[in-house]
Amino acid sequence: MSENASVNRDYKLEKDGLECKLNANVDGSHITTAFDNKVTEISKTQRFPGFRKGSLAIPMIKQRFGPGILQDLAQELTEKSLQEVVKKEAIEIAGSPKKIEITQLRLGDDLVYDAEFDILPDFALQDLKKLKLLKPEVTLDKNDEKEIVDKVLQDNADWSESKKAAENGCRVTIDFVGKIDDVEFEGGSGKDSVFTLGEKQMLPDFEKGVVGKKIGDSTSVIVNFPDDYHAEHMRGKKADFSIEVKRVEVSKLPKLDDKLLEKLKIKDTSVDDYKKSLFEKKASEIPWLLQRMTHKRVMDVLGKDYDFSVPSSLVQAEAVEMRKDPNMMSQYEEKDLDQKASDNIRLTLVIRKLVDHFKLTVDQGKVNSYLTNMAPDFIDAKTFISWYENDPQRMERVKIAVLEQQVVEKVMDESGANVEKLSFAAAEKTLKSE
Repeated sequence: MSENASVNRDYKLEKDGLECKLNANVDGSHITTAFDNKVTEISKTQRFPGFRKGSLAIPMIKQRFGPGILQDLAQELTEKSLQEVVKKEAIEIAGSPKKIEITQLRLGDDLVYDAEFDILPDFALQDLKKLKLLKPEVTLDKNDEKEIVDKVLQDNADWSESKKAAENGCRVTIDFVGKIDDVEFEGGSGKDSVFTLGEKQMLPDFEKGVVGKKIGDSTSVIVNFPDDYHAEHMRGKKADFSIEVKRVEVSKLPKLDDKLLEKLKIKDTSVDDYKKSLFEKKASEIPWLLQRMTHKRVMDVLGKDYDFSVPSSLVQAEAVEMRKDPNMMSQYEEKDLDQKASDNIRLTLVIRKLVDHFKLTVDQGKVNSYLTNMAPDFIDAKTFISWYENDPQRMERVKIAVLEQQVVEKVMDESGANVEKLSFAAAEKTLKSE
């Protein structure tokens, strides 16, 4: 059988949107030829007790091995038949076929099978120059530098107990018990809980109940949990908290001077050089921040610009994976998961098409940079990268993420987006709000 010879005698393909049903007949002569060749090969290579190699009777081989040979050939020819149909019809199967059933398999007759599968949608890319995008440009300004220094001072503040009423900036120690319909709920109680007012460590309603209270005060406050609260079972709920204030502390900030540097065990460095090193370290985070902002902006726009049908089989598979992810389950309600899965698949197909459009391949330099940014401070970057490189599956996920980022960068450049200049703090705030 020639490599390029068609195996199909005929076929019938029915399309209903992206769902396809195929009935195909594979020319029986291909099966007979391949079967006879395989039997001959066995007779020449296989040794059997009582027979010299190559002397085993052909009928005995067919009797002993025939059914298995036929099944193997059927699978092989069915796959080749399906590939031929896909190529001739200029379609692409989405994932694996949902069903392949051989309905006729007899040596000397045509092989007949039915198949059901989804195909990928055919869609055109939008004009990238029409995308409404802003390209962020981030630099440290004087306010950023002040915040950096203030953070060091706050981290090294001296705290002392205060008899005054608690206000924003005070550190408080409390006991609390939360109830819903007079019943305590999981995670709603705490002993000797410490937090700083105004830093949004607790829900706004909760913090308001503590502001203005002194040591020894007890209070009760109604807290409304937001609809996007991280714990799904608490979203939209209203709870009654009893709070006892056990300690109120105020801070005294130190000065950034040689004495503080000595306390921080920073030697042979002037205050100016220390500040410069702090600013340089923060500036080194700018590329990662820009990457996250650019990625989110481009993905948001692409997600809104396309509205084509996607294969139900891929959506179902994506939804199954999402339900395995606790973080995903905490972000979306069950009724919204299928829609989110559909959106994810659609965006993935757009990205895939853009990869082909830009003729992109994975940039290894960007892979190393990506992994270096991921590496925790306590692990050497080269060791971290090596760890990933020794795990092909983990490395493949990184390459997919990097290729996606390359698409994002190309889309942003092609769109001709206007530059939006931002301070570091403004960029972080914008990223959270978008």
